[in-house]
Amino acid sequence: TQSTWGAIDHASRLFPTNTIPTPNLSIQRWLLATSCAGSWLSLIAFLESNSMFKRMGAALRTGVPMVGVFGAGSMPVFLGFALLGNVLFGNVTYHFTTLEQTAVTLFAFMNGDIVYDVYMKVSDPNSRFNTILSQIYLYTFMPIVAYSIVNVFLVIMEQAYGPAIMGTHSRLSSPSECSPTSGGQHRSFEQTERLNRDNKSTYGTIN
Repeated sequence: TQSTWGAIDHASRLFPTNTIPTPNLSIQRWLLATSCAGSWLSLIAFLESNSMFKRMGAALRTGVPMVGVFGAGSMPVFLGFALLGNVLFGNVTYHFTTLEQTAVTLFAFMNGDIVYDVYMKVSDPNSRFNTILSQIYLYTFMPIVAYSIVNVFLVIMEQAYGPAIMGTHSRLSSPSECSPTSGGQHRSFEQTERLNRDNKSTYGTIN
C-alpha cells in the first residue's frame, strides 16, 4: 500500500497541477481510476481457487465475448431508434433533445426506468398526429429492443453459466465424454436428458 501511494505521489510530482492545462487533470484522474479498478479486478485470478468464483470466471470468459458480438450486431437497431427519436421528438421533450440524450433515454427506457415519464413527456399536446406517432414509436421500440434484444443477453449469460455450474467449460469436454466407448462425440446436458426421457418412455411401454 505504501509503495502504491508512493508511486502515485511520484507521478503527481512529475505533472504538477500549476504547469498543465485543466483538461490534462481529467486524464490523470482517468489513469488513477483505471489503475485502481484494474488492481481490484486482478483479484479475481486469486479467488478462482474457490469453486464458486471459478464458475463465475468461467461463465464470464465464455459469455462476455458472445455478449460483445451480439451487442455490436444489435447496435444498428438501437442507433436507428435513437436517430428516429431525436429527429421526431427533439423539439417536444428534453429526453430527445440530442442524440446522446436520446441514447441515454432509450437505454433507461429499455431497462424499465422512466417508462411512464417518457410516455407522458413525448406526447405533443399541440398535435394529435405527433402524439399517435410517439405512441407507435415507443410501442415498437419496447418489444423489439426491451423484450427481445435484452432477453437475448440474459439467455447468452445463462447458457454460459450452465456448463460452469456443472463444473465443465462449454469449449472443453471431459475425458469420459471423448472416450472410445462414446464414439469421441461430445454429449451435451440437454442431449443426455432427452436420451434418459426416451429410455424411460421406451421401457415403460415394454413393461
